[in-house]
Amino acid sequence: MTSHLQYFIILVLLIVSSLACQSGQNNEHHPIPDLTLISENKGNPAGSFALESLNGEEVSLKGLRGKVVFLTFWLSSCEACLEEMPSIERLYNKLRDKDFIVLAVNLGEEKDRVEQYARILGVSFPILMDSSGSVAKTYSIEPIPVTYIIDKHGTILGKAVGRRQWDSPKSVRYFNWLCQQ
Repeated sequence: MTSHLQYFIILVLLIVSSLACQSGQNNEHHPIPDLTLISENKGNPAGSFALESLNGEEVSLKGLRGKVVFLTFWLSSCEACLEEMPSIERLYNKLRDKDFIVLAVNLGEEKDRVEQYARILGVSFPILMDSSGSVAKTYSIEPIPVTYIIDKHGTILGKAVGRRQWDSPKSVRYFNWLCQQ
């Protein structure tokens, strides 16, 4: 191969890799971050409910219109649920002054046990008690953890199944973007 041809090939490769890098950088700053949510119920109205929180207040989904709702379902016996709670708490603390709320729905455990785990985990967001299992049935919860993301109008944007790192920069960007809509 002649030196001119080698030089040309190297130059083309450098240009192609430079374009690929720029393309990747542009995706990183995309205005709508993607959390890769399951779109099973996307666009449907979120199932209405009213549940009692650990502090005795009744919390209704309808009363939260105008807020982005992070609705997660959990049990204290679910290791993945417990492992993701600290990242949910950090996300909540980063966004609590915006139109954002976390609701953690416990699936029928004794209130004393749930209070104990809430203290151990150090969560400050509302924990709701689904003693009858009616909300879990409405949202077809199986397996756990399952998290639904609901927009300010009460519409399901998607769901996530399994443990996630909810306070990642990508997640925070996504929820900040949602709160601004």
